[in-house]
Amino acid sequence: MSERWRMNRIGFVNFWLYDDEVFSFADGKLLLRGQNGSGKSITTQSFIPFILDGDRTPSRLDPFGSNDRRMEYYFLNDGEKEEATGYLYLEFKKGNRYRTIGIGQQAQKGKAMGFWGFVVLDGRRIGYDFNLYREVGNTKIAYTKQEIKKVLGENNLFTETQKDYMRFVNKHIFGFPRLEQYEQFIRLLIKVRAPKLSKEFTPKKVYEILNDSLQTLSDEDLRAMVDAMEKMDDIQDKLEGLKRAYKDLQIIRNEYIRYNQYMLGQKAMAYLEEKNMVDAARGKLEAEMEELKETKEKLEKSYKRAEQLKAEKSLLEREKEAVGTIDLEEADEKLRQCRSRQEDARKELAMYCQSIENHRNAIREYDAAVRGIQKNIDAYQMEIEQLVHEMDELQELICFSGHGQILSLWKNPDDYDECKKIRSEIEKLSKNVEAALEELKKFREIQIQWDRLSEECSSLEEKKAQAWQQVNDAETMEEALRDDLIEAYYGLEQLNQEFYLSKKELEQMAVYIQKYQGMPDYGNIRNLIGNIWEMKNQKLGSGLSALEVRKEKQAESLRVCREELKELEKVPEITPVRREILCRTREKLTENHISFLPFYEAVDFTEHASVQDRDLLECQLEDAGLLDALVVVQKDYTRAMKVLGELSDKILCLEDSGKMRYRKLTAATGDMELRKMTERILSNIGEEDDCRIVLKPDGYFRHGALEGYSRPETEACYIGESIRREKKKEQIRRKTEELQLLQQELEASEQEISGVKKRMGILQEEFRGLPVFDELDEAIAMKKDLNWTFEKCSEECGKKQKEKESCEILKKQSAQRIITKCRELPYERNIESYEEILGALHEYARQLEAFQIAGMHFLAEEGNKDMRKQLIEKEEDAIDIEDLCKKRAEQEIQEQKLQIEKLEEFLNASENKERAERLKLIRDELDSKGKEETELGKKQAVWEDAVKKLEPGIEAQKNSVTEKVEKEARLRKYFDEELSLGLVFARESKTIPEAAEQAKTIIRETDRNKSVAEIVSNMDRIFHAHIGNLVIYGIFMEDCFTEETTDAMVLRKRHRIVSYMQGRKLYFEEFYQVIKERIDETELLIRQKDRELFENILSDTLSRKLNVRIGESRKWIQDMSSLMRKMDTSMSLTFSLDWRAKTADGEGILDTVELEKMLNRDRELMTAEDIEKISAHFRNKIYTVKQIAEENGEVLSYSDLVREALDYRKWFEFKMFYYRNNDNKKELTNGAFNRFSGGEKAMAMYVPLFAAVNAQYKKAEQDDLPRMIALDEAFAGVDDKNISSMFDLVRKFDFDYIMNSQVLWGCYASVPFLRIAELLRPANSQVVTVIYYLWNGKQRIIEEQ
Repeated sequence: MSERWRMNRIGFVNFWLYDDEVFSFADGKLLLRGQNGSGKSITTQSFIPFILDGDRTPSRLDPFGSNDRRMEYYFLNDGEKEEATGYLYLEFKKGNRYRTIGIGQQAQKGKAMGFWGFVVLDGRRIGYDFNLYREVGNTKIAYTKQEIKKVLGENNLFTETQKDYMRFVNKHIFGFPRLEQYEQFIRLLIKVRAPKLSKEFTPKKVYEILNDSLQTLSDEDLRAMVDAMEKMDDIQDKLEGLKRAYKDLQIIRNEYIRYNQYMLGQKAMAYLEEKNMVDAARGKLEAEMEELKETKEKLEKSYKRAEQLKAEKSLLEREKEAVGTIDLEEADEKLRQCRSRQEDARKELAMYCQSIENHRNAIREYDAAVRGIQKNIDAYQMEIEQLVHEMDELQELICFSGHGQILSLWKNPDDYDECKKIRSEIEKLSKNVEAALEELKKFREIQIQWDRLSEECSSLEEKKAQAWQQVNDAETMEEALRDDLIEAYYGLEQLNQEFYLSKKELEQMAVYIQKYQGMPDYGNIRNLIGNIWEMKNQKLGSGLSALEVRKEKQAESLRVCREELKELEKVPEITPVRREILCRTREKLTENHISFLPFYEAVDFTEHASVQDRDLLECQLEDAGLLDALVVVQKDYTRAMKVLGELSDKILCLEDSGKMRYRKLTAATGDMELRKMTERILSNIGEEDDCRIVLKPDGYFRHGALEGYSRPETEACYIGESIRREKKKEQIRRKTEELQLLQQELEASEQEISGVKKRMGILQEEFRGLPVFDELDEAIAMKKDLNWTFEKCSEECGKKQKEKESCEILKKQSAQRIITKCRELPYERNIESYEEILGALHEYARQLEAFQIAGMHFLAEEGNKDMRKQLIEKEEDAIDIEDLCKKRAEQEIQEQKLQIEKLEEFLNASENKERAERLKLIRDELDSKGKEETELGKKQAVWEDAVKKLEPGIEAQKNSVTEKVEKEARLRKYFDEELSLGLVFARESKTIPEAAEQAKTIIRETDRNKSVAEIVSNMDRIFHAHIGNLVIYGIFMEDCFTEETTDAMVLRKRHRIVSYMQGRKLYFEEFYQVIKERIDETELLIRQKDRELFENILSDTLSRKLNVRIGESRKWIQDMSSLMRKMDTSMSLTFSLDWRAKTADGEGILDTVELEKMLNRDRELMTAEDIEKISAHFRNKIYTVKQIAEENGEVLSYSDLVREALDYRKWFEFKMFYYRNNDNKKELTNGAFNRFSGGEKAMAMYVPLFAAVNAQYKKAEQDDLPRMIALDEAFAGVDDKNISSMFDLVRKFDFDYIMNSQVLWGCYASVPFLRIAELLRPANSQVVTVIYYLWNGKQRIIEEQ
């Protein structure tokens, strides 16, 4: 093997509890031993992975993956220090060359940690050529960042960023082509490092580790899609906001329409009611005014005739007087009077001339107003002509047949019905165009749907054929697995010791397996094997129960025997068995210093008593109640009895008989008083009948009223101190022998129990190891799934075909409807043309409405002009009347002038003879005129009376009509301005009364009896209840027409809903349409962005990176599998690994094989169907991930969603296979794994993991890179006999390592060299002591420090 870099030393400076600690490797190997809390895991994780990439993420620093411990902890000691600087470094060695990587860090309370990293390339060594600290006295102060940079010099690498440090390490130590590969390698090292990995092992765990070790797309790779999703989410939020606003708008709109209908209807009814009243009053007034006019005309004519008659009579009277007999004085007086009247007439003439001039001035003012009105008329006429011009331009697009009639309508108000008809025709044409456009759109949607269904039908047919083939394959696999299971059960008799089936049971099992279709059918199998197991287990259990009962009895006997032995050993001599109260009594006697002895202690046998005598005598004394009775001195008797009275016991109290007749007992106590009392008692014992206590050799005894016979069953053991001692020794010996015998019996029982338990354990293990149905279940489930998939495909295929046929019918029907609806429309039959025509028609209708309004204004100004002309005529009529008065004054002047001339002539001329004749004629004329004047006066009286009656009523009616007209005008204005808002309907060609008649019918029936206040209150309530989502649009209610009328039924003031959007004021309906349009636009934008988003996946960069990742992963797994297959595990067991593409797991999800093919395809060669398939695939993936997260209450970022959707690792699944003695490969299922031995299980775990690491190293471009791994709690859970195989496996992979363990020494023949560092740290100590050992392949040698 060629020379390569190996780990040589790791070092700490001012890190955790290490001031300056260096751990050396032996041939690249180091094992850290120590109890929990000693620091072995901290030491391991600080180097792998932290020293390799400088990433101090808390979860990477904790071997269990938690975020509880941060890097600052190892410097500030959980806040005990304010500031600290420290270093870690790892030295590599290759031959005589050295290369070192290191990291310096500075921690300060409340501040971010400082970081700097370095790579020493010039061969200098830390601790030999330079240090990482300076010494001040006995204190070592770590170098600052600037100081170490200066120490390193220009020939070495130094950086202050973690990314650059990682690049330096990769480039100069490992040599992976891309940094992502180096990151992937480190992630795998972390997974392999996991503590106690082998204790949690299952095949699934290996798959998880391998899967997590695959290189995914980086955040930078996903940035474009993440940004797009963020924008899409913003748009989606905006859309949801718009929809919420639109929903509230619809609620408000419903109430607003109701409110508008009510307000318009109320104003219409008020106006129509007042109009009817005005029309009635105006008719009555006009009739009476006509009557008054005729009467006045008659009266005026009579006045003129009366004046004329008066004048004529006056002339005649004057002439009569002049002709008559008058003297010169009367003529002179008359001349003076005539001249005075002439002067008065001249003054009246001047007054009438001035009045005429005033009327002429008024006429000039009215004429000027007429000219101004004419200008307005001309302006409206120009507007009308402009509108006609614009409508002519629109006519070129819409080709409206009624366009030629419009120009002739505007000057004639009677033709507005015709205009209304034209507008109706325009509206009808618009509806026809709109209907045709809608049908064109439907046809396009149906065409798109038909195309999609055609593609889906083809795709489903292919899937159906694939599903059928898969069903056939699954059935073949299922039958093979059934045969394997039957064979496995037949083989149990050779394999198992306890659990196997009889021939009959095997035949039954075979039948069950053949019929087995899943867990519901497992009951018979479970009952069969359960009964077998229960029978065997019950048999063993019954034996075990009997043994355990026997063991418990033996244990209890042993315990009792042991306690009895302890009690024997405790007491100085043996005593009879006593009740507890007796013991307390004797303790109390001792406390009271009362001298006493039990009778058996107070006496002893004499030489006259044989052994048989002794046995009988002690038995007689015991039966008579004398053996343990108390002997008390005479002086203490009273006190003793008092104690006995409180407790319980018996005292021997006898009078001295005066002679000693019993020779077999003698007093033995040394106390003289007790001896005397004992001798007194003995003097009353004898074999004779006259003795107080009779003890005969034949066993008879009598003591007072108590008498009987005794037969000894045991030897005497209480009387006589020597006997008591000997008996105690004898009892101890016997108890000891009994105890030993019981112990032997108990051990024998335990061995029997252990044997039965072992057999039961074997039975249980063999029962658990029975052939499992997992693979058959999977095969059956797979077959069912595939059958279901086939049926589903068939069903979907049929449904899609029917949908296609239905769609085709709809397509034909839609085409026919298009022909029908477009037949009479002279436009090009496409959506764009019809949308343009529809817009032009709407504009044409708007122009026509404007044209009609301009015409109405024109006619209104014409009416105003006519009114001014009528006023001019009235002024001219007044001038005529004044001119008549003027002429009368002039006539008066002339008459007076003639009379003056006559009088002057009369006075100045001589009398003539004709005076008398003339006088007669004058009298006749005066009589005639007097009669006419009388008749005329009668008629005048009648006419004047009529005028007097008519004029006051007419004036009052004029005032009333004026008020009513003003009120009508006001109400008309209120209705007109309400109508002009266009909130309910457009006026179109209707007159105001016609519009009012329509408006009063639209009030809802339920609102007709409600007041304005109620309607307004409801409107306010609904508005404010649903304004929450609309506030951002500046929506509010403004007051319109704020003047309040005095009319009881009409309120001019009304609310109008408005909003401000982008600085523009919008009324409700316009705002409503804007929101609706924005929703449509936003949904369209989302669809466009959605398409763009998923098409980004197909961009060259992203799809290429995905393909590269998949290709690298596949190559890595192939290399790994190849190595696993060749690896000799010394157990005749080899492994291989497969990375299989997954099938689709839902609707709209592609099979991995199909997806991978599409991603490999040239972007330019992809069809729209391919793009849509991929878009739908990733869209469904993201939706599923998001939905699951929401159901679990989780919040995923856009990066997480995109990363999840593009995580190609989930497109494949790992499968591991094993080969035993070169047999055919078998999948490593959970059942197969559970049947493995401990060593085989360990191999099944570590072989793929080590092969994975080895395959990662093969990606590097440098052949001399260090091949390192780290294991926390190495090989925990692997039994002792297999650990050597694990170390041998590491050796075969040529790995250097840093391991830690509580129990391992690593001293195995398979390990040539190993440095062992034992870490000792007492509880809560701030000091770690390190003891170093070297294993040289043969022995472990302690090294000097």
